[in-house]
Amino acid sequence: MELALLGGGEMLPLNAKWDVKGTGGWQDTLIHLDTLSTGFNQLEYGMVQVSKPRLTLTTPVNWQRDVQRPSFDGGFKMQSGQTQFSYGGWLPNSDLEFKAKGRDPSHFIWRGELKAGDIGPLRVHGRWDGERLRGEAWWPAQSLTVFQPLLSQDLKMKIQSGELRAQIAFSAAPEQGFEAGGHWTVKQGSVWTPDSQINGVDFSLPFRLKQQRWQLGVRGPVSLRIAEVKISLPCRTYVPICRGLSLDGITSINAAGRQPGFARRANYVAIVTHAATRGCSCCAA
Repeated sequence: MELALLGGGEMLPLNAKWDVKGTGGWQDTLIHLDTLSTGFNQLEYGMVQVSKPRLTLTTPVNWQRDVQRPSFDGGFKMQSGQTQFSYGGWLPNSDLEFKAKGRDPSHFIWRGELKAGDIGPLRVHGRWDGERLRGEAWWPAQSLTVFQPLLSQDLKMKIQSGELRAQIAFSAAPEQGFEAGGHWTVKQGSVWTPDSQINGVDFSLPFRLKQQRWQLGVRGPVSLRIAEVKISLPCRTYVPICRGLSLDGITSINAAGRQPGFARRANYVAIVTHAATRGCSCCAA
């Protein structure tokens, strides 16, 4: 028996309208879906808004309902427009291709790859038990510059270089919403702002996201090492001297001298500014 799917509606919790169409068939205990296109005009939940996500098939779906040999398998592709975050960051258009295999549509494992513009591909896998979606994602070593869109423009920060690795576990269910936890590692990062440059950044960040709140350093310390900082520090009346400030790579900051400029060497930053006041004791040496 041939089957045809056609429908639509609204999903109020996600502020979304949805539609579905497809073709397939039913023969004895086997239900097969040969074509499928279903999606939303948008998905909006908490601090995330996803534009026009749509799910299609890459291989037909077969659901064998035989009690002795139940099975479910198929190939899927999820395509989405830009993902906007409430803090001002965003992700480019994304593609998630995955295959599902299990007992039935309410119990299966899935595995695939996710790509968003120049970000990725990320290896992803997980399972669905009819109530909760669980999964894990791995970022292999990748240039830090591709993550520039995730920074809000209000920060006025430009990523110049660096490498990122990450591993994330996540779950989603109607009662709990979306939760995630994992670890980000940045090596030799470089970030510029209109009045400063921060180079040689090594950053380790364990994190957890629950109930739309970020928790940092949950399962380990947050580690930050900076090899070099270049900043503009104009001084019209006096030059303060600061010694003994230690933040791993930056062992001390000593502001002194008569001419504007910078003095730099390994594990040391000397900020040289201009002192306009005569007889300033900071400039006497």
